[in-house]
Amino acid sequence: MSVVVSRGDVEALLGRPEALQVRLEAIWGSATGRVLGFEGLVGDGVHASTELFGTAAVLGLDIHLELLALGRVLERLDDPVLSEGARLGINLSPRMLLLAPVRQLLEPLASRLIVEISEFATGTSMEAVARALVPLREAGLLVALDNAGVGFAGLERLALLTPDLVKLDRSLLASLPSARALFVLDVTIHAAHNVGAAVVAVGVETSAQLAWVQHACVEAWQGYLEPARPSQWRLDKGVLGRVHRGEPPEAPSLVIDADSSLELARERFARVGMLGPTTVALVTAGRLVVGWLRREDLEVGDGMLDGEVLAGLHLGQRRPVVPAFGADLGADCHRVGFHNEC
Repeated sequence: MSVVVSRGDVEALLGRPEALQVRLEAIWGSATGRVLGFEGLVGDGVHASTELFGTAAVLGLDIHLELLALGRVLERLDDPVLSEGARLGINLSPRMLLLAPVRQLLEPLASRLIVEISEFATGTSMEAVARALVPLREAGLLVALDNAGVGFAGLERLALLTPDLVKLDRSLLASLPSARALFVLDVTIHAAHNVGAAVVAVGVETSAQLAWVQHACVEAWQGYLEPARPSQWRLDKGVLGRVHRGEPPEAPSLVIDADSSLELARERFARVGMLGPTTVALVTAGRLVVGWLRREDLEVGDGMLDGEVLAGLHLGQRRPVVPAFGADLGADCHRVGFHNEC
């Protein structure tokens, strides 16, 4: 059971920065088993980080706590494990990135950092965040979209931010081999590759999950499972070097939440640039309602598409689906996207 976070806990942290601890979690190249960077995970050793920062937000102290956390993570740039060029991942909210002093702090360090963006608070403009990131990206910053694959908002952010890395939400791997998780993973990985991003699986804890990641052509992963001892870490210079910073295609494949009405699904497709006379279809797997997709992305006839096993559902001739979790994966990589080297 997690410990409840109080106002006193948050205020105590703000008065004692040294109580905020930073753990570096390695991000591994799936094909090489070598490290390509580290995410700076922040906590106080007592409370869950999500609850700690969530309570700070409710109290109106989220920017204060984020600034403190940013300072603590940046102190780790001198860590020996980062000496060979591995990047340091920092978690920042969109509100933080809209603060000019924060951007000024990051700019001279941009070529050594990955900024991971997750939740967008109500009223935060994605377009404004994208514009604010332009000078930092020109200075060498890599941008990661965190918690991808959860809800429509994540897919909308993907289309508008065109990140360098897309980090799959840890709940998706934890939900394998469910049909819904496999479907969402397939669509998210394909959409990420369509905008030129490399994909990172988060929360890899078992060898079975790692095997799935490797055969799904997910470029990188992180989690409690580690392929080598710290003394054996070697830098993977390939994955981040292959990140393609191109414009997204005119009509990427996106899935809209199953609980949306037909009208809302059409509206949401339009919000990410999919305008025009297009038909959307509701995809099901047996009794499981998966979500809305454009008819041309399904390449099927009229009516609802029903697949008994979504892991075997072929969404268009131009791409394969991700492999079924726990299946006999064999030696060949199931290619997803256009720039993978598995």
